[in-house]
Amino acid sequence: MAADSVPGMGPDTIFGNNISLAFTGPEEDLFRGWFDALAEGGQVVMPLEQRGWGDLYGALVDKFGMTWMFNIENKDAPARQAN
Repeated sequence: MAADSVPGMGPDTIFGNNISLAFTGPEEDLFRGWFDALAEGGQVVMPLEQRGWGDLYGALVDKFGMTWMFNIENKDAPARQAN
């Protein structure tokens, strides 16, 4: 997944940190562990919490300046519909 830079949601964009890496899937325990490990020494931009679309979502910048996004799919949410 690719994402643009949003002012105020992470470090200023400079060449080298102008991409974000994202994990998405239903593996809550695994993704929470990765989120917590990557947050050590970094900055949590958005805590890993349930969002309006029903999934858990969080974002952080690790201690090396890399931006990470996590979307943990809600297994109990109604089936997603394709547009």
